Amino acid sequence: MLYTGADVIFCDIDARTFNVDPSDVEKRITKRTKAILPIDQIGLACDISAINDIAKRHGVEVVEDAAPAIGESFNGRRVGSNAHQTVFSFHPRKVITTGEGGMIMTDDDALAARARRLRAHGMSVSDLERHGSDRVIIEEYDELGFNYRMTDIQASIGLVQLRRLDELLRVRRAKAKRYDWIARSS
Repeated sequence: MLYTGADVIFCDIDARTFNVDPSDVEKRITKRTKAILPIDQIGLACDISAINDIAKRHGVEVVEDAAPAIGESFNGRRVGSNAHQTVFSFHPRKVITTGEGGMIMTDDDALAARARRLRAHGMSVSDLERHGSDRVIIEEYDELGFNYRMTDIQASIGLVQLRRLDELLRVRRAKAKRYDWIARSS
């Protein structure tokens, strides 16, 4: 948000889930608010339905940060499928890793296409399309982008991690239950 020049307004959390408190989010929305960025903390999905309802009432976007809760569900749907756009981090301390990097999920084809362009310096033609062509393709750069492309090695690590997601989640849940039992018995 700071890269865009936006002001960040923090909200209170629900002490039970450590996720943003939707009622506090609504209190802090002004006519300058452009988006709500709820984070699914410590493996617990936020109340994304309430956040989406608030955003719809106020005409703002929702960008869910679901990195800490990858593989989890909210109201029977996997995190990442409940918001217009959801981001995941693949930093080494997250549930799955590629060493670094992340992923954006959206149900908006235009947004997905723009994200693909922006990740490769704003290039109008993908590397895959350009390298797979039997003719010269000259790309255009209509918008300033970034160098956010994932390497093949990082993608390979991520695919192996993804295949192990259920196992990794099982281990994390078992450790969380053990920690909870130790904390309550102290």
